[in-house]
Amino acid sequence: MKIGDKKAIVIGATGLVGQALIDELQQLEDFSAITVIVRKKSDTLNAYSKVTQLVLEDFLLLNDEDVSSHTHAFSCLGSTIKQAGSKQAFYAIDYEINAHFADLIQDKNIHFLIVSALGADANSPIFYNKVKGELEDYLKSLSIYKLSIFQPSLLIGK
Repeated sequence: MKIGDKKAIVIGATGLVGQALIDELQQLEDFSAITVIVRKKSDTLNAYSKVTQLVLEDFLLLNDEDVSSHTHAFSCLGSTIKQAGSKQAFYAIDYEINAHFADLIQDKNIHFLIVSALGADANSPIFYNKVKGELEDYLKSLSIYKLSIFQPSLLIGK
């Protein structure tokens, strides 16, 4: 792959990790285009020359056509039970949307990179870690060209 041939699609770009990722991708010559899936247009993202915003109120409406032209798919999408408002809402964000994104990527020549959590374990008695672990297990069961799972410890930022 030549410099400038890589194209990224990103969900979760408006959070702490996602914003840092967009900053980095914008600087890398390898990436010529960055598609960011957002619920509403972001003025902050407009400042990036490589970024195109795809507005979807429901990320489950993301489809095969939206992802197929990309070489890399990044998910920095995640929440907490407190932020989401309930365990059910947290599960919908952290598991269902990420699983849907992965379903669209499988069987394509796309490298999928996702931020999970330290302690992710489908057998954990801690709901947060259990959901993260279930998602990781699901991702590993798919036919994904290349899968990278990152498990950071506590994320601290503004």
